[in-house]
Amino acid sequence: MSNVPEQIRCPSCGGAQEMQAGEHYECRFCLAPFTYRHAQEAENRQIAEIKAWVEQRIGSQGQTGDGGIDASSRAYLFRTNLLPSLQTAHDRALEAAFGFEQFPLLPSVRPSEADTRNPLLQRRDEVLTLRELRARLASPDVQTFAVTEDDRGKIAAMDHRLEEIVGLSNAAHAAMQGTSEGFAAARHNLEALLAAGELDPDVADRYRALARFASLMERALASSTLSGAALAPEADAIATALNDVATRLERQDRAALGDSLAAIAARKEANRAAEFGRMVRSYDAIVRRADIGFVTFIEDTLAILGQAAADDGGGELFESCAGAFRALRGEVPARVHESFDWARPLAEGRRKGKWLRVVGLGFLGLTEEIAELEEMFVPFWLVEAGGQVWLVDAARAVDTPAFPLEGSWKDLGVSLGQAVPVRKQRGLIMPTVTATRARQLVQDALRAKGAHNTRLSEPTLAMVPAAKARLRTARGKERTVLSCLADRLQLRPDSVAGLAVTRRLQERFQ
Repeated sequence: MSNVPEQIRCPSCGGAQEMQAGEHYECRFCLAPFTYRHAQEAENRQIAEIKAWVEQRIGSQGQTGDGGIDASSRAYLFRTNLLPSLQTAHDRALEAAFGFEQFPLLPSVRPSEADTRNPLLQRRDEVLTLRELRARLASPDVQTFAVTEDDRGKIAAMDHRLEEIVGLSNAAHAAMQGTSEGFAAARHNLEALLAAGELDPDVADRYRALARFASLMERALASSTLSGAALAPEADAIATALNDVATRLERQDRAALGDSLAAIAARKEANRAAEFGRMVRSYDAIVRRADIGFVTFIEDTLAILGQAAADDGGGELFESCAGAFRALRGEVPARVHESFDWARPLAEGRRKGKWLRVVGLGFLGLTEEIAELEEMFVPFWLVEAGGQVWLVDAARAVDTPAFPLEGSWKDLGVSLGQAVPVRKQRGLIMPTVTATRARQLVQDALRAKGAHNTRLSEPTLAMVPAAKARLRTARGKERTVLSCLADRLQLRPDSVAGLAVTRRLQERFQ
């Protein structure tokens, strides 16, 4: 029989590794690098330390199996000399990780989403020392004194709890790397916990859903070409499963604090899975270049959108941008008011020195000409509430953020009432207000009017016409004139920056 071990344990987290031909390993659970020699030395040292610890408490007779000690004596020594120390160390370990249940285990696709307040991450060095306590619990030198079923059950219960804490810490730590390898390691930890059993059914369902989420992220980050249409439904199903778990954990008959905290975490994880679905759908809609992978798309889009993307916690802004791009390209019908007949006459009316030109004077070059006229769309949200349709500025581009389409605005409501293909591509001021925020603005406006508990529809993106005219004198002096809906809405000067953001996204991805 060969003396070569079939597996070797990571000296960092204690995770069992499959044997391989090479000397160098990377732990499949915590990603720590180590060598075979290092792992063997650590294991031999650990075995020696456990033997010394047992001998210190029960004497040298315990080092040779039963040492001639009868079963009742061994049971007595275990309960009086070994179990109290093991139980104390176990309880202190739980104190170090207290409250970890409330924190989501996996981050979203956003690099800033990892919550380092999680004690599994914040106190990770302490968590990693639990490998020594687990080795002690599993050691034959300790097990030989646990002769009763009750004593063996106590050891097993302590080990299962410690295994869970170490595995979850490994999963959270590995996923924080934000790489395909990191999410693969997170998946390995969750699958190992599920394989070990001894989990509450609702907790097991949560870990099962998270293992699927880790697998989804692993595939997305490893792929150079990604299909959002293929991955998004899976993300939605994971979000539904996690919300279902949270609902069950919130049941009245589950009074444990840990269950309530885990329900909070499961809700956050469900939101992150749903956000991932929005992100991959947005990738499909925005990216038209084969050389841009999903990771590059996320990083570059976050950089281009800046603070607006940072403020959006659910990926709704990505979804809004994606919908607008698809509409501009004519791929889907849109709620659009596409009449720009007013733009040039309005710019002509704003020019200075027109009468001087008529009489043949130039007034020393001060007469203005239209150097450039640019037509663009301003995005708005349409929200139905209480029998009215409200228009909400989606780009923070006008002075009036939300108002009902009634009275003098009724004609605009009619023109935006039916989705039609966009006839001509134009620039778009980038939306920076999410659908959720649009609903809130309408609710606030209704409450200010004394209307409460009004049902609101899901916001629909609409586009209304705006224009920017650049006027220039013969001496080269220039100024800009802005108008939205023929001056029915006052367009803010800084909103033009949102037009540049859209162009940057189009230039980068299309």
